[in-house]
Amino acid sequence: MSIQFECPSCRNPIEIDDEWGGQAVACPYCRKSVTAPHSSTFAPPETLPSARAVPDATPWGSDQGWGGPASTDQQIRGSAPEFPASSNIVAVWALILSIASNISFIAVSILMAPRIIDIVGENIAPDEAKIQLEQYVSEQLKTHNQLPDWMVMCGFLLLLVGVCWVSGLICSLVALRSPFRRKFVYVAFGMLSLIPLLLLLE
Repeated sequence: MSIQFECPSCRNPIEIDDEWGGQAVACPYCRKSVTAPHSSTFAPPETLPSARAVPDATPWGSDQGWGGPASTDQQIRGSAPEFPASSNIVAVWALILSIASNISFIAVSILMAPRIIDIVGENIAPDEAKIQLEQYVSEQLKTHNQLPDWMVMCGFLLLLVGVCWVSGLICSLVALRSPFRRKFVYVAFGMLSLIPLLLLLE
């Protein structure tokens, strides 16, 4: 046997098993929780949609609301699809690459600055410094047939800076297509802009 009645909220006909008579059920149309009658109050057509029962219903105003630990609305919605935060993993990579590029750039600056000062001296014009550096490199190649270790290390770090910077920029542009983790993308853009700014200031 079943009980047919009209939802008092949306006026649509619903049907439940008779064992739920007098208990709180969820209307399949408006999703409101209503108290089912003990007997049918609606003349049934051929088929009526079944209402979902709300187990352990509690009065309004309690801590848990309708349906015990989960509210009526949560039970009706069930497992609605949600986008996990990890769906924009590219934003994380953009942030990591931007940090790596800045760390590598700082390492190059710390490694090169004192050695260049030793070679060209302080308070020298950029053109003269460039000429002296070229002469220093030529002498090292003639004398040792190779560049000093610190220059090789600086060259590797500069290459790392360029690769991380370009990769971080590409990842940031791709990550902007997703609405998630936008703050990561903005921070990455800010850090990536520091290197060109520092190069212009120099």
